[in-house]
Amino acid sequence: DVFVTDYHNNSMPLINYKNNDKVILSDNSCICGRNTRIISYIEGRVDDYIIKPDGNKISQYLFYYIIKELDDIGLDNCVLKYKIIQNKNKFQILIVPSQKYNEKVEEYIKTRLYEKIGKEIIIEFSLVDSIPRDKSGKLRFFLRIN
Repeated sequence: DVFVTDYHNNSMPLINYKNNDKVILSDNSCICGRNTRIISYIEGRVDDYIIKPDGNKISQYLFYYIIKELDDIGLDNCVLKYKIIQNKNKFQILIVPSQKYNEKVEEYIKTRLYEKIGKEIIIEFSLVDSIPRDKSGKLRFFLRIN
């Protein structure tokens, strides 16, 4: 877990604020000479991981890569926007379709998700006109609610 302390904040200092980032720590030292650990890479939020039926975690970017693969198989520009919501073993996939959208898109996504996550999952597709932003204003493509 990462905790942040920010004393230089015009509103209110953050003291030991847990931000739920998953990071990779570096073995290197800071060039300023301090002995504290430094972050080599930020992987994302702790709750941005897909939880497989066996309990293992995989990156949410699996969805991004599967959508990008559509371009490689001739289904490019079929999906304008998307969001995946995981609730235990159920995945609801919201898609803003283009006019080129067809059932092959859903078949491909299902096949790839079964390969990567497992056949024990339930996949539901919903074609929508738009994808709402989170309360924070961010447009996230994955949300785990369990």
